[in-house]
Amino acid sequence: GALGTIATRDEERIEAWTKIVADAVQGVPQDATSHYGLEATRVAVWNLGSMGSAACAAVPILEALALSGRDSWSRIAAVAALGQVGACGDRATPTLIHLAAKWTRKADYDLATYALSALRDVGTDTAIEARVSFLLAGFLHGRDYILRNAEHMPLELDMLTDALSSDDLSVRCNAATALGGLGAHGAPALFALETATGHDDEAMREAAEIAIDRIRDDIRQQQERSRDE
Repeated sequence: GALGTIATRDEERIEAWTKIVADAVQGVPQDATSHYGLEATRVAVWNLGSMGSAACAAVPILEALALSGRDSWSRIAAVAALGQVGACGDRATPTLIHLAAKWTRKADYDLATYALSALRDVGTDTAIEARVSFLLAGFLHGRDYILRNAEHMPLELDMLTDALSSDDLSVRCNAATALGGLGAHGAPALFALETATGHDDEAMREAAEIAIDRIRDDIRQQQERSRDE
């Protein structure tokens, strides 16, 4: 919107966008839930997220929208923005964990997947540890959970690799599946996964074999793209 193009100080922009979001949370003005009101809210939320850590002051109102927004897309936008804003002293991490924990409820699944991704983007040890705990519990949804931010890769990769040795079979299988979802980034876990293909349990062997195939396929695709460039 126009606010994004006005040459004002960041603090003034954040204050203006935060007020738009606060009005939406409080249901004012009366058209806050109309098509145009919702669009203004989403634009404000997007702008706050694009400010990154400079918008830490907006975390409380983004949390409020994520928890009690009047439409699902505004809530999802708020969750994504919390991830973009980043760590901010782990201020949003408890809220993101709370929302991700609802992944077993069909009505909350989409929001939970965005919360899981936002934990990845926050990137603190607390956030990554919580994210991995959800992955190991079976919160795996296609390739949407791939960790794309290499900065936070080592901790997630180490935790998932260690989980291949868990006493809990389901945890081991989920760890293998999650490692496969990392694509080429999961290459450091190939040795551990290859070892797991010799496991006595068929489900574990199958999960490890699929993960290895996904990692190697992604490596091949990256190599092919590099040759084509």
